[in-house]
Amino acid sequence: MGGSLSILFLLDAIFPREHREERIPRHMKLKLAVFGAPRVGDAKLRENWKSFVDEFREERGESAFAEYSVKAYNDGEFHLSLGLDQLN
Repeated sequence: MGGSLSILFLLDAIFPREHREERIPRHMKLKLAVFGAPRVGDAKLRENWKSFVDEFREERGESAFAEYSVKAYNDGEFHLSLGLDQLN
């Protein structure tokens, strides 16, 4: 469950925008690595996650946030598809 909590923690850290500077200094780059985490949220949370991350990257640059996911063969599909686009 640590991976799930990491996702939720990061979501709380990057949203809302007006408190972002207090939580994450502008020079800091974020990386999220999740290993076999249970599903987090539903389709609406996935949409919100994507929009918050896209907004964060637009504001601070594409390299400001990287996400990686590692899962076993039969883990199923994450609701949040983390980093799969970066691995291909």
